[in-house]
Amino acid sequence: MLFTRVVVLLYLFWITGTSAQTWSGLGSGMNGEVTCITFYNGDLIAAGNFTIAGGVSAKRIARWDGTSWHPLGNGLNALANNMTVYDGDLYVTGYFSMAGTKFARKIARWNGLDWDSVGGGITTSGWVGAMKVYQNELYVGGTFTKAGNITVQNIAKWNGTAWSDVGGGMVYSANPSYSVVESLEEFNNELYAGGIFTSAGTTPVTMIANWDGFGWMDLNGTGVSNAIASLHTHQGALYAGGRFQYAGGISSNRLAAYSNGNWDTFGTRISGDFINSFASIGNTLFIAGSIVTADGIPVNNIMSYNGGSFSELNAGVDSTVWTLAADSQALYVGGTFTNAGGHPAKYIAKWIPENVGIHEHVQSSVKAYPSPNTNGEFIMEFDGYNDKECTIMFTNVQGKEILRKNRDGRQRLHLTLPASPGIYFYSVQSDEHDTVNGKVIIQ
Repeated sequence: MLFTRVVVLLYLFWITGTSAQTWSGLGSGMNGEVTCITFYNGDLIAAGNFTIAGGVSAKRIARWDGTSWHPLGNGLNALANNMTVYDGDLYVTGYFSMAGTKFARKIARWNGLDWDSVGGGITTSGWVGAMKVYQNELYVGGTFTKAGNITVQNIAKWNGTAWSDVGGGMVYSANPSYSVVESLEEFNNELYAGGIFTSAGTTPVTMIANWDGFGWMDLNGTGVSNAIASLHTHQGALYAGGRFQYAGGISSNRLAAYSNGNWDTFGTRISGDFINSFASIGNTLFIAGSIVTADGIPVNNIMSYNGGSFSELNAGVDSTVWTLAADSQALYVGGTFTNAGGHPAKYIAKWIPENVGIHEHVQSSVKAYPSPNTNGEFIMEFDGYNDKECTIMFTNVQGKEILRKNRDGRQRLHLTLPASPGIYFYSVQSDEHDTVNGKVIIQ
């Protein structure tokens, strides 16, 4: 494969307060819905049911570098549902059977250069979506009965080399064909599963259960009245969103929060079809789905919550939101919409909350080059990076540290990585600046 010379250039922006709250698109967007968003190797990854991203051919998955969209190899041959990062790789679930040129049934992994299958994949018909890393294993949920050659019930776990059952899995006894694990989240050092099911292993439950690594448990005999689509940990509570009307037997339309063995409920404060995604920036919780109003105020499918009141986000978006992802600076939103806050935004948009602003005239950069190269020798340059005592750390795709250096005030460092061909990630850390992350490639 021919590689072009790449200079890794990452800009940090000095953050100051501003009252501006703005929506914007990401380039020209996509030509189809975005169903999941995550971050990988310092870039934003979006996946869904599109074939064009920013005018570039990208089959159902693409990478945003802050300026432009790029494909991930030859992409996927069908819809993607969810993404997460495990053991240095990007894992994707969906309805596909091919990832790039690899046969990959409903789950695949991307290592930054190429696609690969995951232990034979999910080998029965059905839907695969939920993923969560817990106790160094990847848990996968959906509606399926085989992972690789292992019989399961709608949930399985992957340890990097093999699939295994998770305590007998989940079943909806009234109609087993409706059984589904839709969301997985870690809360108080345990894994919580939500969806449509009335048993977890041999334990009777009501749409939600928790796993301690050994067995399934109910939530003090309580649950919710209908499907849970999303779980999210925020400010010491586990938030659940879905199609339910009651939580713990108390009215709580579409949204509830669980902590200290009890449900905090919201009555009929929210109207709409469902809630299916959460994200947090600081103390603010963002909530999205197919939502009409909160406390009687039109919110247009997305809103924020400060622990007491709900707020709309500058007119919201004009259709369903499927996914949210956030870093410390912005909220990224994907769905079926084409307009966000009155601005064109085809299926993906960015929201900058209050008190977050960017002053582009104050910036610093770090360069690592040449990349790719064949001998592992790199030069790192610091342009406007004022903290002279920063630390540079390189890790491999498994997260293992392979080199650590102090800058010691130098503007340029010559580094040799004691490593074989592959992708390596670096972070530059200091007290004065935000952490800079990047990657280099040895051929």
